[in-house]
Amino acid sequence: MAALPSAHSRRRPSRLLIWPPPHIITTFAMRLASLLGITAAVTLAALAFVGSSADAGTVPSSLVDSATLDSDILSELAASGRLPPGFVTTPGEYTNFKQYSKLFTLEPHFAVFQPEGTRLQYEKDDQGRTSVIKAINDKNEVVSETSVMYHPESGQIINVFVENYSQSGDVMSDSAGITFEYDEKTKTVRNYRIFTPRGMSVTYDGRLRFVLPPVNTKIPLNLQPWDGKEIRIVPAPDVTDV
Repeated sequence: MAALPSAHSRRRPSRLLIWPPPHIITTFAMRLASLLGITAAVTLAALAFVGSSADAGTVPSSLVDSATLDSDILSELAASGRLPPGFVTTPGEYTNFKQYSKLFTLEPHFAVFQPEGTRLQYEKDDQGRTSVIKAINDKNEVVSETSVMYHPESGQIINVFVENYSQSGDVMSDSAGITFEYDEKTKTVRNYRIFTPRGMSVTYDGRLRFVLPPVNTKIPLNLQPWDGKEIRIVPAPDVTDV
């Protein structure tokens, strides 16, 4: 299993803070590369942060109109022999969020699912915040790992990466990267940007819209205000529910 990424720099940022810093995009790109290939991974990580200051009701045009770029990424996804058969599906087939990702939920607040039959092991950063959560099975194998990064000024969670592994704990079977955009007035999450091997999506106006592959599928969501201060872990839904 690849080593965990180092925690973000603790040096106090200058007042002219450039956000997100390059190391965050690099961290996501490195983690995605094992599943998607380097080109697709770097592109997805960069797209996840495009337009982070856009209005809540606006999906950045660069996410929607890059047809040629999306086509290249799709070709690489389809050609990847490292993905399980049928792993990449068509977002147009999705009718609810559970079909898109079984690793976490956005309703009513963001939370990561704990695999059944596992115990949790928490790692803290030097400020006492949860930085890594491992789900360990009865054979003492890590079957799921969640990495958390925080904004250096607000202390709010700015991205989460979830990795699920095979029962033997040595092969990544699924993953998801989530970035959080906050409302400056309410200090709560305004939008989510999500990227998985099944495509990229963004939320706005209480809906999830798929922008990679370039389709116009929208899924209604029951989102409630969340301050992004602490990661939540909840039991995974029953198989019959997903």
